[in-house]
Amino acid sequence: METFKKNNRNIILTLVVIVLAIIFVFVFSFQRSKDEEDSNLGEQLNSTDSLENAEILPVNLTAVHQGVNSANYQEYYFDPFDSGEPSTSSHLQLANIRKSQILLDNNSQIVPDISLQYLEPSKAESEQGIEKYSDGINIYKLKAPKEVNDQVCGEFGVYKNNKLLFSDLMCSSPLGNVIDWRIVNGKLALTYNKECEVGCNTEIYYDGKFISKEYQVKNPRYIFGFGGKIGFITSENIKEAEKTKIGINSKDRIYWNGNYITPFFDTIQTTSCCSSTGELLPAVFENGTLLFFAERDNKKYLTEVKLYY
Repeated sequence: METFKKNNRNIILTLVVIVLAIIFVFVFSFQRSKDEEDSNLGEQLNSTDSLENAEILPVNLTAVHQGVNSANYQEYYFDPFDSGEPSTSSHLQLANIRKSQILLDNNSQIVPDISLQYLEPSKAESEQGIEKYSDGINIYKLKAPKEVNDQVCGEFGVYKNNKLLFSDLMCSSPLGNVIDWRIVNGKLALTYNKECEVGCNTEIYYDGKFISKEYQVKNPRYIFGFGGKIGFITSENIKEAEKTKIGINSKDRIYWNGNYITPFFDTIQTTSCCSSTGELLPAVFENGTLLFFAERDNKKYLTEVKLYY
């Protein structure tokens, strides 16, 4: 009988050891698979080509397009009446948010914007409808057409050191014909109005190309650069937004290096018009984070998204 009990104990112990071995092998294999997956993701995050192929994007774009917060995308909602007094200053709201949490930019520095300096034209240039700007090295001129249509639109010419870069239809608005002159990745970039009826369509000229045609996007504006790559804001009109079933007022989103990396917003702030302090404009931080101020469904958001390159 003792021998029988001893044999049973040995069998049970053997079975326990076998089961534990199977569990160990399963756990080890699963962890190894997860580590390889994490390693591959890390390689994608550090790869300079990671955003060039939509199938190996480091950011979960499905989640981002739905406005889902993650390690790569954050929306910080704020109520301008939280303090009891209305405050629409995005700078103030950003400062308040920073007091309670660390943002994706991790308190790194903003990459400085390089805007062109306005130069006073001569009397003769003024009579010819010429505006002048400089990047400190080159002189850029915008020459108005002799005639404009009922929408105050006409064929404007843009010159670099008196050599024509391009000419295109431009329309006047409260912000001017050219909305934004700047240097991005060492190259001239300018945003201008086109076809102003109900509001104005926009176009960006950059590196000898028209962005709407080059990337097949609508109404690009506010171009920015990081790591030698570019991004900008695009706008869809209401009918197009309805077709996407996003919402009747939704139209603005961020396009970066070949992909949309944000959900739709009713508007993304790109001008400091009508603000005594100037609203927060899209800014790129040294750690590769884009911060911008936007509105959706009458709610205000400070939003951050990681730019990988």
